[in-house]
Amino acid sequence: YDSKKSGGVTLSHLRFSEKPIRSTYYVENPELVVVTKDSYLDEFDCLGEIVNNGTFILNTVKTKEEVIETLNDDIKKIIIERNLKFYIINAYELARKVGLKNKISTIMESIIMKVTNIIDYEDAKEHMKKIAGEKFGRKGEEIVKANFLAIDEAINYLQEVNITEYGIFSNGNIDKN
Repeated sequence: YDSKKSGGVTLSHLRFSEKPIRSTYYVENPELVVVTKDSYLDEFDCLGEIVNNGTFILNTVKTKEEVIETLNDDIKKIIIERNLKFYIINAYELARKVGLKNKISTIMESIIMKVTNIIDYEDAKEHMKKIAGEKFGRKGEEIVKANFLAIDEAINYLQEVNITEYGIFSNGNIDKN
C-alpha cells in the first residue's frame, strides 16, 4: 500500500486467527466484504462469493432509502438469500467533519473492529489510537486528534440496513404492498 494509491481500488484479503497464519492463499469465501465506494458495486462482483450469514459494509453518501432504490436486484437477492448483515456508513462525511479531508481508512478500520467483534471494541479503539499516535505524531497534534475523534465517532455513523423491511423487489423497484 502506498499513499499515492489513495482513492484507488484496493482489494485486500485479511485473515484472522488465534494461531499464526503461514499460508499466502487468497480468501475465496469471505465472511466480511467492505466496499468503500458504492460505484464499485456496478464495476465489480463484490458479493458473489460472500458466505451465508456474512457481513457487508458499504461506504456511501446515500441514505438507506437511496441505497435500497439504487442497489441492483442481484445484490439485493444475495443480501436477502444469504442472510447478510448489511451496514452503510458515510465515512467521507465523518472524515471531513473531523478534519481528515477524504481519508477514511481509520474510520473504516474502527467500523470493521466494531462489526466483526474480533477483539473487544473498546480495546480495539485504544489500540488503534496508540497506532494512530505513533503513525501520525510527526504530522502534528491536530492530525492525531482528528484520527482519535474519527475512531470514537465512526460507530455513530454506522447504520444497519434491513432490506426486507422495504418490501418486495421487482425489476429494481420496491413494492411495499
